[in-house]
Amino acid sequence: MEATRARGNAHFAAVAGGRRVLLVLGVVALMTVATASPAVARIEFRKDRLAQPRGQAPPVTRLLVQFRQNTDEARREGIARDAGGRLALRLRLVRALAVAPRRGVTLEELRARLRASDRVQRVEDDGPSAISKNANDPGVSEQYAIKQKDDHDIDAPGAWNERTGCATVAVLDTGVQTDHPDLKKNLWENTKDPSNGRDDDNNGVVDDRYGGDLVDGKGSGEDKHGHGTHVAGIIGARGNNDRGITGLC
Repeated sequence: MEATRARGNAHFAAVAGGRRVLLVLGVVALMTVATASPAVARIEFRKDRLAQPRGQAPPVTRLLVQFRQNTDEARREGIARDAGGRLALRLRLVRALAVAPRRGVTLEELRARLRASDRVQRVEDDGPSAISKNANDPGVSEQYAIKQKDDHDIDAPGAWNERTGCATVAVLDTGVQTDHPDLKKNLWENTKDPSNGRDDDNNGVVDDRYGGDLVDGKGSGEDKHGHGTHVAGIIGARGNNDRGITGLC
């Protein structure tokens, strides 16, 4: 990445073809994503149910069948049995049964047979639903890699159900905007080398509070290009703070 001596969080310099090339080390400490007042989202399943990522529930294996009024319990169970179903649960208050298919009968066959009965009011999947830790940041809907309906994503909400923290990550890029409102609280800070004009930690870089700029051997300033801040945001933007986007961690 060609650039002049633009300041950025933790820049590293290399020589390529006689030109100075900036590589930036902006170190981001990834804090735990806040989970207060999480949004409710229904888990979406892929067609390939054998390859579900961790955090998603198992596939549907039975149906909920609601019957019309004046259909007594014995008649309800008889209809389910004749359709190829096996009683799993009685839901008397709503005139319904949970029914699983018997051996040799598919779920779709059972569904079609039940819907064909004039005593059946509705048939629905008895599928699992869950509260996932979807962040409330307004930009999440535009982060296509986090969650998509066609499942070309990394299923981040399912992962957030298991864990919402990560290790410290070093970003080699054009720097990080240290006062960015969605990043500043997640930036790693080198407490051994405060901004005092000296190399307190004796690592060859003066005042590398948020990383080192190896172009001129001094601590980094602001990201004047923007790319490094963009990359750091993908990793460590604060989640569930009703602002901007959310980082993966």
